Amino acid sequence: MEAQFDPAVIYEFQNIVRGAFKINGISQDSGLEDAVKNQANYRLVDLKPYMNPDGFGKVRLNWRFVEKYRNREGEVRKRREKRSMTVQVTDLGLTTRYAYNRFLGRVNRLSTGEPVEGARVILRGRMGYRRKDVTDAQGLAEIALEPWEFVRGFYNA
Repeated sequence: MEAQFDPAVIYEFQNIVRGAFKINGISQDSGLEDAVKNQANYRLVDLKPYMNPDGFGKVRLNWRFVEKYRNREGEVRKRREKRSMTVQVTDLGLTTRYAYNRFLGRVNRLSTGEPVEGARVILRGRMGYRRKDVTDAQGLAEIALEPWEFVRGFYNA
């Protein structure tokens, strides 16, 4: 999330029987009590209180809901859903390009467009695949790949 915008997340839910919503592991009001049945309900979550004094930071959001629905045969069923996400507010931007033999990443400040030297760029793929590099003075990180490494590390990731 770009720091030039107020940090917030909006989520949608419908026909939730019970549930929990947490920010950084702390229970929050899920908005279920005010929800209208059989209609999409939206909840806006302000993340400003979780940012540092400069307006940057990282927030972990967790949802755990039980939803009531009817299946194709018309039977009432319950489905348990568990979701999570991490939202990071930053002044850094990452542009990537990749091919079968390398990944390129350019890191710059969103506020000025200036390149960022010394930023860690971590490339993650399937089955624990992980490679990393540090940006140079032009904000560029390059991760060279061996033959077939792209397919093994990222195909159907």
